[in-house]
Amino acid sequence: MRARSEAPARILEAAIAVIEDAGEVAIRVHDLAGTCGVTGPILYRAYGSREGLIIAAQAERYRRSTAHDVTALAEAIDAATTAAELRAALDAELRTAFDSDRDRDRRIRANIIGSCITRPELAAAIVNIDRSLVERAAVAWGHAQRRGLLRTDVDATVLASWWFSHLDSRIHLELAPTRIDGAAWNLLAREAAIAAVFGAVAD
Repeated sequence: MRARSEAPARILEAAIAVIEDAGEVAIRVHDLAGTCGVTGPILYRAYGSREGLIIAAQAERYRRSTAHDVTALAEAIDAATTAAELRAALDAELRTAFDSDRDRDRRIRANIIGSCITRPELAAAIVNIDRSLVERAAVAWGHAQRRGLLRTDVDATVLASWWFSHLDSRIHLELAPTRIDGAAWNLLAREAAIAAVFGAVAD
Protein backbone atom coordinates (compact mmCIF):
# COMPACT_ATOMS: atom_id res chain seq x y z
CA MET A 1 0.00 0.00 0.00
CA ARG A 2 2.85 2.38 0.82
CA ALA A 3 4.44 1.87 -2.60
CA ARG A 4 1.16 2.78 -4.25
CA SER A 5 0.75 5.90 -2.11
CA GLU A 6 4.25 7.01 -3.10
CA ALA A 7 3.68 6.36 -6.80
CA PRO A 8 2.41 9.87 -7.71
CA ALA A 9 5.57 11.44 -6.27
CA ARG A 10 7.79 8.98 -8.17
CA ILE A 11 5.88 9.62 -11.38
CA LEU A 12 6.18 13.38 -10.91
CA GLU A 13 9.93 13.20 -10.31
CA ALA A 14 10.38 11.00 -13.37
CA ALA A 15 8.34 13.42 -15.51
CA ILE A 16 10.41 16.38 -14.28
CA ALA A 17 13.61 14.53 -15.14
CA VAL A 18 12.35 13.77 -18.66
CA ILE A 19 11.26 17.37 -19.26
CA GLU A 20 14.59 18.74 -18.07
CA ASP A 21 16.50 16.28 -20.23
CA ALA A 22 14.47 16.30 -23.44
CA GLY A 23 11.42 18.56 -23.10
CA GLU A 24 7.70 17.92 -22.88
CA VAL A 25 7.62 16.14 -26.23
CA ALA A 26 9.60 13.26 -24.65
CA ILE A 27 6.91 12.53 -22.05
CA ARG A 28 5.50 9.08 -22.85
CA VAL A 29 3.00 7.79 -20.34
CA HIS A 30 3.73 4.11 -20.95
CA ASP A 31 7.48 4.58 -20.58
CA LEU A 32 7.10 6.68 -17.44
CA ALA A 33 4.79 4.15 -15.85
CA GLY A 34 7.31 1.40 -16.57
CA THR A 35 10.20 3.47 -15.20
CA CYS A 36 8.27 4.08 -11.99
CA GLY A 37 7.10 0.48 -11.66
CA VAL A 38 3.42 1.32 -11.91
CA THR A 39 0.63 0.65 -14.35
CA GLY A 40 -0.89 3.21 -16.71
CA PRO A 41 -4.15 3.37 -14.72
CA ILE A 42 -2.26 4.38 -11.57
CA LEU A 43 -0.62 7.24 -13.46
CA TYR A 44 -3.94 8.35 -14.93
CA ARG A 45 -5.64 8.19 -11.52
CA ALA A 46 -2.93 10.43 -10.10
CA TYR A 47 -2.77 13.01 -12.91
CA GLY A 48 -5.83 12.46 -15.10
CA SER A 49 -4.00 12.56 -18.41
CA ARG A 50 -0.61 13.07 -20.03
CA GLU A 51 -1.34 16.81 -20.11
CA GLY A 52 -2.29 16.75 -16.43
CA LEU A 53 1.04 15.13 -15.62
CA ILE A 54 2.96 17.69 -17.69
CA ILE A 55 1.15 20.55 -15.98
CA ALA A 56 1.92 19.13 -12.55
CA ALA A 57 5.58 18.63 -13.48
CA GLN A 58 5.95 22.12 -14.94
CA ALA A 59 4.24 23.70 -11.93
CA GLU A 60 6.63 21.87 -9.60
CA ARG A 61 9.63 22.93 -11.69
CA TYR A 62 8.42 26.52 -11.43
CA ARG A 63 7.93 26.26 -7.67
CA ARG A 64 11.40 24.81 -7.13
CA SER A 65 13.06 27.43 -9.32
CA THR A 66 11.56 30.20 -7.17
CA ALA A 67 11.16 28.82 -3.65
CA HIS A 68 14.83 29.02 -2.70
CA ASP A 69 14.89 32.74 -3.55
CA VAL A 70 11.83 33.33 -1.37
CA THR A 71 13.29 31.38 1.53
CA ALA A 72 16.67 33.12 1.32
CA LEU A 73 15.07 36.55 1.04
CA ALA A 74 12.68 36.02 3.95
CA GLU A 75 15.47 34.69 6.16
CA ALA A 76 17.72 37.64 5.27
CA ILE A 77 14.97 40.16 6.04
CA ASP A 78 14.05 38.47 9.31
CA ALA A 79 17.67 38.33 10.46
CA ALA A 80 18.34 42.04 9.95
CA THR A 81 18.18 44.21 13.07
CA THR A 82 19.00 47.58 11.50
CA ALA A 83 18.30 49.29 8.19
CA ALA A 84 22.00 49.09 7.35
CA GLU A 85 22.02 45.34 7.98
CA LEU A 86 18.92 44.92 5.86
CA ARG A 87 20.42 46.96 3.02
CA ALA A 88 23.58 44.85 3.08
CA ALA A 89 21.57 41.62 3.22
CA LEU A 90 19.35 42.63 0.32
CA ASP A 91 22.34 43.64 -1.78
CA ALA A 92 23.92 40.24 -1.08
CA GLU A 93 20.71 38.47 -2.06
CA LEU A 94 20.54 40.46 -5.29
CA ARG A 95 24.15 39.69 -6.14
CA THR A 96 23.37 35.99 -5.78
CA ALA A 97 20.07 36.18 -7.65
CA PHE A 98 21.52 38.13 -10.57
CA ASP A 99 24.55 35.87 -10.91
CA SER A 100 24.82 34.32 -14.35
CA ASP A 101 24.67 30.80 -12.90
CA ARG A 102 21.07 31.51 -11.92
CA ASP A 103 19.98 32.10 -15.49
CA ARG A 104 18.72 28.51 -15.69
CA ASP A 105 16.06 29.25 -13.07
CA ARG A 106 14.98 32.37 -14.94
CA ARG A 107 14.76 30.46 -18.21
CA ILE A 108 12.66 27.76 -16.58
CA ARG A 109 10.24 30.35 -15.23
CA ALA A 110 10.08 32.26 -18.51
CA ASN A 111 9.40 29.07 -20.45
CA ILE A 112 6.66 27.94 -18.09
CA ILE A 113 5.03 31.37 -17.86
CA GLY A 114 4.98 31.54 -21.66
CA SER A 115 3.30 28.14 -21.76
CA CYS A 116 0.55 29.48 -19.49
CA ILE A 117 -0.86 31.55 -22.37
CA THR A 118 -2.47 28.50 -23.94
CA ARG A 119 -2.83 26.40 -20.78
CA PRO A 120 -5.34 27.81 -18.29
CA GLU A 121 -4.80 24.91 -15.89
CA LEU A 122 -1.08 25.61 -15.76
CA ALA A 123 -1.75 29.33 -15.39
CA ALA A 124 -4.00 28.63 -12.41
CA ALA A 125 -1.32 26.45 -10.82
CA ILE A 126 1.36 29.13 -11.30
CA VAL A 127 -0.94 31.81 -9.86
CA ASN A 128 -1.42 29.67 -6.74
CA ILE A 129 2.31 29.07 -6.39
CA ASP A 130 3.06 32.77 -6.84
CA ARG A 131 0.40 33.71 -4.31
CA SER A 132 1.90 31.39 -1.70
CA LEU A 133 5.48 32.55 -2.30
CA VAL A 134 4.57 36.24 -2.38
CA GLU A 135 2.61 35.85 0.86
CA ARG A 136 5.67 34.30 2.53
CA ALA A 137 7.89 37.16 1.40
CA ALA A 138 5.26 39.77 2.25
CA VAL A 139 5.17 38.56 5.85
CA ALA A 140 8.91 39.21 6.11
CA TRP A 141 8.68 42.62 4.40
CA GLY A 142 5.78 43.60 6.67
CA HIS A 143 7.70 42.56 9.76
CA ALA A 144 10.64 44.71 8.66
CA GLN A 145 8.29 47.65 8.03
CA ARG A 146 6.86 47.38 11.54
CA ARG A 147 10.41 47.44 12.91
CA GLY A 148 11.09 50.64 10.97
CA LEU A 149 13.79 49.12 8.75
CA LEU A 150 12.38 50.25 5.39
CA ARG A 151 9.82 52.53 3.83
CA THR A 152 6.25 52.03 4.98
CA ASP A 153 4.41 53.80 2.17
CA VAL A 154 4.26 50.71 -0.02
CA ASP A 155 2.15 47.62 0.55
CA ALA A 156 4.28 44.65 1.62
CA THR A 157 2.53 42.32 -0.81
CA VAL A 158 3.10 44.70 -3.70
CA LEU A 159 6.76 44.97 -2.72
CA ALA A 160 7.12 41.17 -2.54
CA SER A 161 5.52 40.69 -5.95
CA TRP A 162 7.60 43.44 -7.55
CA TRP A 163 10.84 42.11 -6.03
CA PHE A 164 10.50 38.72 -7.69
CA SER A 165 9.42 40.20 -11.00
CA HIS A 166 12.53 42.38 -10.83
CA LEU A 167 14.73 39.29 -10.42
CA ASP A 168 13.26 37.73 -13.54
CA SER A 169 13.83 40.85 -15.62
CA ARG A 170 17.41 39.71 -16.25
CA ILE A 171 16.12 37.13 -18.72
CA HIS A 172 16.07 39.87 -21.39
CA LEU A 173 19.80 40.36 -20.97
CA GLU A 174 20.50 36.63 -20.92
CA LEU A 175 18.84 36.11 -24.28
CA ALA A 176 21.62 38.21 -25.84
CA PRO A 177 24.45 38.16 -23.27
CA THR A 178 27.15 39.70 -25.45
CA ARG A 179 25.11 42.73 -26.42
CA ILE A 180 24.97 44.41 -22.99
CA ASP A 181 27.50 44.77 -20.19
CA GLY A 182 26.17 42.29 -17.64
CA ALA A 183 28.10 43.74 -14.70
CA ALA A 184 26.76 47.22 -15.41
CA TRP A 185 23.23 45.82 -15.73
CA ASN A 186 23.56 44.00 -12.40
CA LEU A 187 24.77 47.16 -10.66
CA LEU A 188 21.89 49.24 -12.00
CA ALA A 189 19.36 46.54 -11.14
CA ARG A 190 20.68 46.29 -7.56
CA GLU A 191 20.62 50.06 -7.16
CA ALA A 192 17.05 50.19 -8.45
CA ALA A 193 15.88 47.50 -6.06
CA ILE A 194 17.59 49.05 -3.04
CA ALA A 195 16.15 52.47 -3.95
CA ALA A 196 12.68 50.95 -4.25
CA VAL A 197 12.95 49.51 -0.75
CA PHE A 198 14.60 52.44 1.03
CA GLY A 199 14.74 55.49 -1.24
CA ALA A 200 12.59 58.31 -2.46
CA VAL A 201 9.67 57.55 -4.70
CA ALA A 202 9.21 59.20 -8.08
CA ASP A 203 5.78 60.69 -8.69
